[in-house]
Amino acid sequence: MIFLNLVLAGLRLGLKNCQAGEKWIFDDYSYLCKGLKNRQNERYKVPFERIKEVVEYYAGVKKEDMEDLRQMFLAKWTPEKVKNMTLKEYTNIGKGRDDFTFWLENKMELVLSIWGGSSYKFGIYERHPDSEDNFKEESKRKTDGTYAWLGKYGDSREAVFSKVKEIILKIIENAKNKQFDLIDDIDLGDAYKWAIAYHFSPKESLLGIASGDAYKYFSRKYFNGEIKKISQIQEALIKLKLDDTSFHDYEKQLWNEYAKNKKDSRDNQDGDMKSECKIMNAPLNQILYGPPGTGKTYSTVRKALEILKATKEQKQKIISIRKLKKEFGSQVEFVTFHQSFSYEDFVEGLKANSDDGELSYNIENGIFKQICENAQNNLDNAVQNNANQTDIKLLLNDFANYVENEDAQGKQILLAKKSDGFRGDTYFGNILRKNDDSFKSFQTAGSVASQNLTEKIIIRDYQSFYDGNIKSYKEIKPMYKSKTSYHSNAIYYYQFFERIKEFQDGKFEQVASYFIGSNETIKKDYVLIIDEINRGNISRIFGELITLIEPSKRAGAEETISVKLPYSKDKEEDFSVPNNLYIIGTMNTADRSLTLMDTALRRRFDFIEMMPDADLVNGNFDGIDVKKILELINQRIEVLYDREHLIGHSFLMNINSLDELRNAFKNKILPLLEEYFYDDFEKIRQVLNDKDGNFYKKITIDKKLFSGMEVDVENKAVYRKQNIDALESQAFISIYQPNNTDGQE
Repeated sequence: MIFLNLVLAGLRLGLKNCQAGEKWIFDDYSYLCKGLKNRQNERYKVPFERIKEVVEYYAGVKKEDMEDLRQMFLAKWTPEKVKNMTLKEYTNIGKGRDDFTFWLENKMELVLSIWGGSSYKFGIYERHPDSEDNFKEESKRKTDGTYAWLGKYGDSREAVFSKVKEIILKIIENAKNKQFDLIDDIDLGDAYKWAIAYHFSPKESLLGIASGDAYKYFSRKYFNGEIKKISQIQEALIKLKLDDTSFHDYEKQLWNEYAKNKKDSRDNQDGDMKSECKIMNAPLNQILYGPPGTGKTYSTVRKALEILKATKEQKQKIISIRKLKKEFGSQVEFVTFHQSFSYEDFVEGLKANSDDGELSYNIENGIFKQICENAQNNLDNAVQNNANQTDIKLLLNDFANYVENEDAQGKQILLAKKSDGFRGDTYFGNILRKNDDSFKSFQTAGSVASQNLTEKIIIRDYQSFYDGNIKSYKEIKPMYKSKTSYHSNAIYYYQFFERIKEFQDGKFEQVASYFIGSNETIKKDYVLIIDEINRGNISRIFGELITLIEPSKRAGAEETISVKLPYSKDKEEDFSVPNNLYIIGTMNTADRSLTLMDTALRRRFDFIEMMPDADLVNGNFDGIDVKKILELINQRIEVLYDREHLIGHSFLMNINSLDELRNAFKNKILPLLEEYFYDDFEKIRQVLNDKDGNFYKKITIDKKLFSGMEVDVENKAVYRKQNIDALESQAFISIYQPNNTDGQE
């Protein structure tokens, strides 16, 4: 239940930040719901419904509603009200909360979110009676049992609240007067103080973004990192807004850009959780079926990339099976079934060999047996990781995010203390990254000159430090040749290693594990793509192996089945199908109906329907709406024939001119219709609404042609395909927008 509450809070925050009505909200919602349903436990029903409620609420909110909410806040918390508010009115706990901090963090979350992080961002807050905070003597945090606060604001609740209220009133005054530069140096957490400033400032004078981390990103991207202060970054960003873009939409664009960048920076470290779960839930055997041109083959590539845990760069550049095979080698095999394809081609068979002038027969693996052996060999020979080996890149990435998030809330993480022999207290400063996140430099700040601690040296030496082999900073060698045994900032590396070890061991409230377990095996997944799987004789091709592909019958499963193959039974061990082999098939329903599929195949595969998606067609030129053409043609085919013979969207994608549309009809769509309707041109004309004979013209038969013979020409219809290259735009428009004339045959 705790997990689901956390999910709910995270989803709520994500929905607000990404604004209403964006498609990914519902994609992620559906993905999350699928995961919860798989629990098959009634106790998840209530939070599941609550998540649904949150999604529907946030997705329906409009920007006008947000401004109304902001005005409600301003009416409730006037500067005079803030000036006279009590500590209880500032922070409270329990039901029915109506205090200032609750308004800003919860009620105003829809307008500008500061959700998450520590409650210390408020300066002082009322503690929950069950709180288990540990306050050490030297801690910067203090408590009297009821309230907790940052020690820098004072030693008693009264003194601290007076100081914090004074700060807030100063922020409000500066915000109302648009003196935003005076807010930069005010000693309060960035997110909290800029949220206050946003709500009290004149409309559209500040951006509805409070994250300090976001402004660091904007400074790097748009201003080469030269602008440091948030007020100046906001002012510069607002000047970049185009006149034809609303302020609200501009805020949304900026936030989405930052959120995407933040997500992308994590993708190459530990993979997107959603993609990982997709892999875990991907069926071992699946068939994509649908009419021609619905992107089945393309989708097999996308699904294979997910299964193979492809990087973001690989997903971007690999769009074909040929490139997929080239990139992943023996992990991928591709085959097209046809009527003459046999067991010998697919599993194993005898191949004639005439070397040395003598005829002999050798057993040769088919494509299925070969990829099964590749997959099984990978499992058998997978490299075992050393016990307690640390995933250092993942650790560094998470620590960098942690430092940046703390910094965004106005907190500093101590690297080294003056009492340890340093010239002064030293804190973590900037985290420097390249765009591809392949390099990180932890830059220190404090009373000493800045030091750059690079990822290269950290990766080289941290494991040795963690294992106890590096016991002194003098054992940290430079990356360059030098007469000295260690370099000048080695001591800072040593202190950094101590801090990051504390982080890894959970002393920063970090619960992730950065160890690669000693019993975990690095294994690869393998993919066999079978195109046109329904065109082959399944019984003849798979033979006795059709049972072995079932998940429950795979090698290592509870009901494992292995068999002796007919040709190699005396030479090899029994054959079984490994559980790291995924089979993806495609099936063209225009060739063969799903209802006529081999029953054995239907029981062992997940079938995923892929139908035409007119939303992917966006051609619009010369008054022609290509999307409407596809929609109307398919609606008529479904009535006159069935839904298994529709026209796929890929035939009309990226059509941007009349010539391209003519070619698509001449070379793809009309031949398909002629095949579907077996030269029944009257039905084809009905599909095209071709009463004017633009595509197929009915010709009159000259009775003299059969003079003196008894031929019933009255009931015989003959059609001539017209010159498609000469068609004008009106011929295509009439497919979905017929004129009111009867037309001529």
